[in-house]
Amino acid sequence: MDIKVKQPTVQQLIEQAVALQHAGDPDRASELFMQALELEPKNPVANYSLAAIETGLGHYSVALNYIKPVLVTNPKFALAHLAFSIILFNLGEMDKALVAVELALKLEPTVPNGQAHLQAVK
Repeated sequence: MDIKVKQPTVQQLIEQAVALQHAGDPDRASELFMQALELEPKNPVANYSLAAIETGLGHYSVALNYIKPVLVTNPKFALAHLAFSIILFNLGEMDKALVAVELALKLEPTVPNGQAHLQAVK
């Protein structure tokens, strides 16, 4: 008898990962986001979330690799531009960080923490 184990969908993996991320378990969340990316490499939620986790750990170069695809596939995602700006800021790329935060604020003037980050970049 051949028993097939049903693999979780990308959406199920992401939902579980987000719950773990919010519960304070970034390591397990990262594993699930990575599984989601194996199934759907350009998934914006998984990439954005991994960028956030890596930024929180101070791994800015790694975070940069996750946020860039989000900007390509979702160019009007203000929070992604803000995250990109924060990453660039922490990598010492102030001019690029300023452009990114200004774009985030142009797309969504009330983006959370946008004004505060803009002041930090200036």
